[in-house]
Amino acid sequence: MKLKPRKMTEEQLNKVAEVTEKQTGGQVFKATLDDSEMFRVPVNDTVLVYVPNHTEVVDGVEQLRMDKPFLHMVKDGNRVKYIRCTAGAEDLGYESCPMCENAQYHWDLARLQIEEACREQHLDPADTDSEAVKSIRSKFYGNRVLDSANRRFTFPIVVIDRKEKDEDGSPKMTPMWYSISERFFKKTWGAALKALQAGEEVIDFEQEVDEDDPSPIPNAGGRYYELDFTYDSKGKEHNRMQSALNLKVFPKKTSKSLEKLAEKMDKMTEDWDVAKCATTVVNNLFYDEEDMRALADEVTEPVKQRIELYEAKVTGLTPELETKSEDNKALEANKEPEVLEIDDNDLELL
Repeated sequence: MKLKPRKMTEEQLNKVAEVTEKQTGGQVFKATLDDSEMFRVPVNDTVLVYVPNHTEVVDGVEQLRMDKPFLHMVKDGNRVKYIRCTAGAEDLGYESCPMCENAQYHWDLARLQIEEACREQHLDPADTDSEAVKSIRSKFYGNRVLDSANRRFTFPIVVIDRKEKDEDGSPKMTPMWYSISERFFKKTWGAALKALQAGEEVIDFEQEVDEDDPSPIPNAGGRYYELDFTYDSKGKEHNRMQSALNLKVFPKKTSKSLEKLAEKMDKMTEDWDVAKCATTVVNNLFYDEEDMRALADEVTEPVKQRIELYEAKVTGLTPELETKSEDNKALEANKEPEVLEIDDNDLELL
């Protein structure tokens, strides 16, 4: 596509120097379509939050009201996008989920890459106890451009500022959307809530999560929590990723003054329901099926091409050789397969 120079008014041209001076060379990703904020993990710090007491009854059990989308992670160029899965959403006008239909190709490519890397290092790809194999598997599975859908929970919280006060003297309260994977929610929030329900003082955050456990997690609403993102960096610089992975959730005993604020925060977030979340939080949005299919095809076509090349390497054939006579094919097949130099971070080159 050829870009055309934009014509500007004389007034705009006179502001070029001023505007250019203020530019930063980047644009901050906006997590919501309105003015609502998305909670961002702090680096090695703690945060006091209140979870508004908005509930819904699921299978006869009162639970915290939240949006629970399955999201596909898509690496589109230098950006990571999350696309809401539409499998089983026929009642919403969808025929299928284009992301689900294409995800297997990305798993297949990763499997071929793992097999080749293990073969080169004389390793058994099935030996999952080997640290070398674990490293190889982690690398190529982590490089997939399109991932299978994973469930996330999104619900409102209110962040309580421990220092800044409002005009009436009460702590500054900021409602925000909070999003976390189902598995990590069960490991952190779930562990805290079950310990609270059982009257246990010690919370085991190291417990294994049983993903098949059908028992509901107790309602988190109507309580204050300290979200602890601190950790021992062992001499290295603290970062946001490790802070997030070290989350610990502690229910807080609150003062009478904070208890009085709970009703105010419940009203503040009363309309922050599932419908609002699905039309406001960028990662939770529904997209047109046609656009989803176009994106899925765009990121999967190079993957299909690379799978063909890997399969050609195994047989000792390249696409060009397939047009030769059967005798020539037999001769070529006896040759050592050509080693292809493939950059795993540059799929679009193939």
